[in-house]
Amino acid sequence: MSTAKKQKNKAEQYIKDVMSGKKLVCKWTRLAVVRHVDDLKNGHKRGLYFDSDAGQDVIDFFGLLKHSKGEWAGDFIVLEGWQEFILRCVFGWKWTKDDTR
Repeated sequence: MSTAKKQKNKAEQYIKDVMSGKKLVCKWTRLAVVRHVDDLKNGHKRGLYFDSDAGQDVIDFFGLLKHSKGEWAGDFIVLEGWQEFILRCVFGWKWTKDDTR
């Protein structure tokens, strides 16, 4: 399995865990996840689309970076599911009219 696929599954697993209640999060985080899932289905009605590749590009970039200090100095940065979710939302959602975020 490619690194991109593993990372995508990690973010998707976070979403599934929040939606099922397996992952306990605050009210605002849960609402953000619910909005994301709803927008995947209905975002086109508001002129939105989700560019999964754009979100994945940012996550892949983080995978090239290394910690510079501390006990993990020299190790590659590994994002947690919640971090990948945030990056996917910030960089993946775009307006259909002009492809901007």
